[in-house]
Amino acid sequence: MPVTSRAAVLTGPGEVAITEATVDDPAAHEVRVRIEACGLCRSDLHYVTGELRTEFPMVPGHEAAGVVDAVGSSVTGFAPGDRVVTCMSVYCGTCDACRRGETWLCQNRERPPTQRPDGAPPRVAVGGRPATPGLGIGGFAEHVLVHEHALAILPDQLPVEHGALLGCGVLTGAGTVFNSARVRPGESVVVIGCGGVGLSAVNAAAIAGAGPIIAVDVDDAALELATAMGATETLRGDVEAVPRAVRLLTDGGADHAIEALGRPATMAQAVDCIRPGGTASLVGIAGPAETLELSALATVWFNRRIQGVLMGANHFPRDIPRLADLALDGRLRLDLLATERIPLDDLAAGFDRMASGSTGRAVVMI
Repeated sequence: MPVTSRAAVLTGPGEVAITEATVDDPAAHEVRVRIEACGLCRSDLHYVTGELRTEFPMVPGHEAAGVVDAVGSSVTGFAPGDRVVTCMSVYCGTCDACRRGETWLCQNRERPPTQRPDGAPPRVAVGGRPATPGLGIGGFAEHVLVHEHALAILPDQLPVEHGALLGCGVLTGAGTVFNSARVRPGESVVVIGCGGVGLSAVNAAAIAGAGPIIAVDVDDAALELATAMGATETLRGDVEAVPRAVRLLTDGGADHAIEALGRPATMAQAVDCIRPGGTASLVGIAGPAETLELSALATVWFNRRIQGVLMGANHFPRDIPRLADLALDGRLRLDLLATERIPLDDLAAGFDRMASGSTGRAVVMI
């Protein structure tokens, strides 16, 4: 039977209310999860402010963890009672990208078979109307209904509020270091923007044996947290001064620069921070109308490698258990990253604090 679930529902830009939603029974390849924790990610804030478009009503939230409640008839990898993490990088397993092993670029993420076909009952409804699950998850709710390829197992030993962070922010930051930049011991790394994604990149760079690791932000508290998570140097984020300071700290430029803000000015700054032949990984999500201007001559003359990295180039069924092991070993500091725990009823206030520049990652305890 469908279940009634308390959920945060976005009825329009800036209009968040806690109300009841109806979550359907699983279809053949779907899993219903009772959510226990969901991280507060800046991507959610973009929908709340109207910077990113969506169809209303919408249930935001995507960085979630909980316990399997029910499974569809064809699901074999999960069973009721399993602890799981959700991930927006749902994949079909059959498209060209998936066959290449690039499941994070799945071409069917927003259509069947990972989504329900036209004419099927909605996975989630509010007031009798179909509701949009945020980024395919809708995690600020007591229950979610997702395709089985949107889940990974969470080890029993890891606290659920830490496990939730693995599904997006940590996966993106650490995945950029491990999967895409492939940082090696002794290489220098500069991370611009020390929110959840940037801090995870700093931490992963330390695990990889990089050095120096330079954290850049405009907030002193964020830089202090970055130091605790592995940064060896910190810089205040002045757009003009940062590249020169990085070149001085690295004897000519960093091997790797990671931009985790999604702003054209800091993306260009990241490119200016790398040495000749270095790599700039652009991770932050910019607005759809934003453009990036770079020096054509310098890009070629200095053999700069510039790459966009979506969600840490992850294959999350493999990566999330590995990251969980690093956390259980005490090397991935999820305990430091999760700086605030708030109830679902305080979600709107949590968004307000995020917009004003809160440090670390807030986790909504459902």
